[in-house]
Amino acid sequence: MSGSGDVARGPRRIFWRTGKETPLEFQDDHVFLHAQWCDWRLGAALVALLRSFDSWLGTPWDDRRK
Repeated sequence: MSGSGDVARGPRRIFWRTGKETPLEFQDDHVFLHAQWCDWRLGAALVALLRSFDSWLGTPWDDRRK
């Protein structure tokens, strides 16, 4: 922890691996569901989480005006 007070930033890449398979991948602002058994709602939940970070919205989630 740097103590700079910066807001947490979203990840740049996410790879979900199970054995030799990679059913879910997030890279370059895209979510890929590679496995047919992988539920699309998992990808949608990941997108919702990533949008809560500053890298997608332009302002930190706790700094938005109400």
